[in-house]
Amino acid sequence: MSYNPIEDDLKFETIKEQVIEELGEAHFEKDKGYWITYFKAALKQNKEQALIDIVFRWRKELRESERNENRDSIFNPAGYLHNLISKEINIHKNTMDIARIDNNLVDYAFYRQGKRSNEPIVYSKEHKNDITGNIVKSEWRVDSNSLIPNDQDADVFKVILKIFQDSGMPTNNKVHYSNYEICKHLNISDGGENYKMINNALQYIFDSKISTKDAYLKFKDKIFLNNSDVFAEIRLIQSKEIIGSKSNSAESMEMFKNEIVLSQYIADNMRLYYSAILDWDFYISLRFSVSKRIYEILQKERQKTKKIHYEFMLLSFAQQVGMSVKVTRNIKHNMKNALEELQSTGYLKQFEIIKKNTMEYISFSLARA
Repeated sequence: MSYNPIEDDLKFETIKEQVIEELGEAHFEKDKGYWITYFKAALKQNKEQALIDIVFRWRKELRESERNENRDSIFNPAGYLHNLISKEINIHKNTMDIARIDNNLVDYAFYRQGKRSNEPIVYSKEHKNDITGNIVKSEWRVDSNSLIPNDQDADVFKVILKIFQDSGMPTNNKVHYSNYEICKHLNISDGGENYKMINNALQYIFDSKISTKDAYLKFKDKIFLNNSDVFAEIRLIQSKEIIGSKSNSAESMEMFKNEIVLSQYIADNMRLYYSAILDWDFYISLRFSVSKRIYEILQKERQKTKKIHYEFMLLSFAQQVGMSVKVTRNIKHNMKNALEELQSTGYLKQFEIIKKNTMEYISFSLARA
């Protein structure tokens, strides 16, 4: 197919007008880079008409959803449209495969690095309320009916959030998934042992309970979850149903979809994009779980401030990462490989541990790209 800039620009403008009509110009401009990427990918694959057809089909489904009160509405039209496109046009080689995680779960660890244990995660700190500007003391505690989740369990849960996002974030907060699907997102082999790992991971997440005070922000209402001195409780997963299969083959497991219902608070924040944006391919390629968590934290800060230089108190940062060690010497030793990995990938330009009076801090300089 020859390239005709005038004709192709007209095709793009046709799609642009339709999307803006549904989403509004502000939403389109926010994702304009993606739209340009989609269109270029469609041109390369001779699928520009398919892209137009997808937009028409999406518009029709939105209209039907609005008319049919018995049907779950498409709460996040943009996310649903992205998902429709990705099923027919190969865009992953042309743009980032995005994953999101509630900012509250970035600010406070809901899992522990390394081995699972029954010791609760207890965390408190003074910080500035992003909404009011006031200094508040937040308290965060993670308990479990079984064991506190670890980094492996957290990765499985992050895939659940990704599937929720890619499916358009339905208003019933339900996520339908297969173990085979999760294996592919995690870039691990499918099969009995990994399916068992996934089921166990989600059970540990389901068993865990978070108690917060002036910590978990309900972004929609611009208030913390608690409205008094009483601790509020959150469960990341409200309910789950594992559908069994007589066979552990990839084909059979893909046929049987399991169901999870997310916490209303998590789902609401995700829908409002109160979440850190991760390049999923980059995230899952990292060898060390501490690398992943540091990347996650820095991504959240980067989106918030648009800066490339950050500094944290070392002990507090280690808690946020989910590390159990409480001696700075051990923290530095255990973080070394992760920091070097992030630097070798080009994400970190440099890092440094510095001492100010009696306190130690860790500073980061990120690459601009």
